[in-house]
Amino acid sequence: MRRFGHVIGATRGEATSTRWLPVFDPAHAQPYAQVADGDATHVEAAVTAAEAAAPAWAALRPSERAHHLERLADALEAQLDAFAHAEAIDAGKPLALARDIEIPRAIANLRFFAHAATQFASESHHGEAGLNYTLRLPLGVVGCISPWNLPLYLFTWKIAPALAAGNAVVGKPSEITPATATMLCQLALDVGLPAGVLNLVHGSGPNVGEALVSHPRIKAISFTGSTAVGRRIAGIAGPLLKKVSLELGGKNATLVFADSDWRANLDTLVRSAFQNSGQICLCGSRLLVERGIYDEFRDVFVERARALRLGAPLEPDTQLGPMVSQAHFDKVQGCIERARGEGGRVLCGDTAADRPGWFIAPTVIEGLGPDCATNREEIFGPVATLQAFDSDTDALALANASDYGLSASVWTRDLARAHQLAAQLRTGIVWINSWMLRDLRTPFGGSQASGLGREGGLEAMRFFTEPRNVGIAFPHIPPTRQHMKKELDTLLRNNQGWAERVTREDPTFFERLSKQQAPKYLWIGCSDSRVPANQVIDLVPGEVFVHRNIANVMVHTDLNCMSTIQFAVDVLKVRHILVVGHYGCGGVGAALHGTRLGLADNWIRHVGDVAQKHAGLLGQLPAEARHDTLCELNAIEQAENVCLTTVVQDAWARGQQLAVHGWVYSLADGKVRELAMDVDAPEALTSVYAAAIASVRERRGISG
Repeated sequence: MRRFGHVIGATRGEATSTRWLPVFDPAHAQPYAQVADGDATHVEAAVTAAEAAAPAWAALRPSERAHHLERLADALEAQLDAFAHAEAIDAGKPLALARDIEIPRAIANLRFFAHAATQFASESHHGEAGLNYTLRLPLGVVGCISPWNLPLYLFTWKIAPALAAGNAVVGKPSEITPATATMLCQLALDVGLPAGVLNLVHGSGPNVGEALVSHPRIKAISFTGSTAVGRRIAGIAGPLLKKVSLELGGKNATLVFADSDWRANLDTLVRSAFQNSGQICLCGSRLLVERGIYDEFRDVFVERARALRLGAPLEPDTQLGPMVSQAHFDKVQGCIERARGEGGRVLCGDTAADRPGWFIAPTVIEGLGPDCATNREEIFGPVATLQAFDSDTDALALANASDYGLSASVWTRDLARAHQLAAQLRTGIVWINSWMLRDLRTPFGGSQASGLGREGGLEAMRFFTEPRNVGIAFPHIPPTRQHMKKELDTLLRNNQGWAERVTREDPTFFERLSKQQAPKYLWIGCSDSRVPANQVIDLVPGEVFVHRNIANVMVHTDLNCMSTIQFAVDVLKVRHILVVGHYGCGGVGAALHGTRLGLADNWIRHVGDVAQKHAGLLGQLPAEARHDTLCELNAIEQAENVCLTTVVQDAWARGQQLAVHGWVYSLADGKVRELAMDVDAPEALTSVYAAAIASVRERRGISG
């Protein structure tokens, strides 16, 4: 008798276990193989092997991981017939279903996520706060628990994205159908997948499944199975704050409208109810039919269901196989009896086939409302119910009368109706005039009792990775001198009037600018000759770009200030603008308001605001100077604010970090007195200001 052992690291086969469980052939209700009966010690060994392999696997380039998955897909495809034969015997499904649909889908899963490994990208954001990018890092060791109904199809649906994302996997297939998962893990070792990257532990849910879910070094669990077991997993994983993806049961509605081309699509409608003997979570077990066509549809549907051929998996004309186990056979039979007890009329089926094995004939039931257990609880067998509806609203209410929310299919020619229902059905998937139309890039999963999370495409890759955001402040990257010279030449050529004014006021300005290192700060000084602000450049070489004597010019035209600030911001990439002035000069306005860019005040009524705002400062001036100073403040604030607001807000819109700071000082009585200072300015600027004031005092012999 064949034995399916664990695959832990490089160890496989009978040597991996001393205890075994029987594996039954559902078509004959007889054991045909044995599977290892694992426990927590085997889970621990598999986790240890996975941990040892995980770092090297995660360190591979995505293309290298993709190559391993592609090679495994090629090897599986080369043995497609052997895998299909094993799947058919193990799960009792028709050989054609395994050979033509399910094993090819397993191959497609491996290839799809091999490609996903090389295409998976993450987000980056900029413009709001520096540059942010998100890393998607492997979790480490993850657990994948797959069901018995689509053994290899759903096993690969889980392990492929987990491996592609860089994780090591401990898998647990159902002990009822262990054959193809074991064969695949052994094949993976044969084709060179590093030992420990993919491990397999067999056994029962209580002994192996719970040990896997509760293991502290398992970082995530992906599970497909019953809602009851899903709730148990959530209860264990929740206190551990462990990631879980739960793809659970379904009680899916098929809505058939009178305007649909249902006769031409009858084969698909029947298949959607009975494929794999109804043992698919996506089967449409509740058929909702518009009343105008209900009688005709019922009769044709029942006739087609009766014509489905039950048989052993390897018989060439078999369309439906048996239930997977004695326990499941008993459950489905019990559900049919319960439906009869609820008042349902059994239109066909309701009998076990007169042959060996766990066969149940396709069963169609009518006469039951939306609140009965038959229409609310998942049966997971070849049992479908029929209900009539009178309107779109009625159909929607019947479809949503379920604790599940996995899928629905809508059959209509009315596109507006289709879109409206798709938006209102409480399911994770809605098919329009189709069923089981699967694009592997799309999210797969349900809501309510149908589970948590989504599988497929990028959703799966995101589940099996941990996001980490990295935020980077934009660095100050000084332009080269060659670049500065080029930009300066352009600026002079395009703004000759500005250049002439600056040259008259500071003959050496452009010469010094072309020679100095790129500055960090822009210093806008006043016009008073007693304050040689250009000498600050000698105090902090390569740090400060001085535009002296700007204020008087700016009162008459914005061209001077605008050109200088624009050049400093765009070309020199300064991060801070200093505006320095004293009473009676144009620098005062920007000094007092440089940090208040974007004011929306009406300028006419702003005079009173200025007087009130600066009452403390104005009060320190001689009475005869207050009126002239207030008038000048209003005029200068207007001009300087327009200029600074335009330049700085444009810089902000480009995501450039830029701040404006202002100081005001007084030279009354021949003494330099600091009357206002921007306390939020960087310490470097504060020291520059202090040094400049000290220099002025020293050079002019002004006492403190």
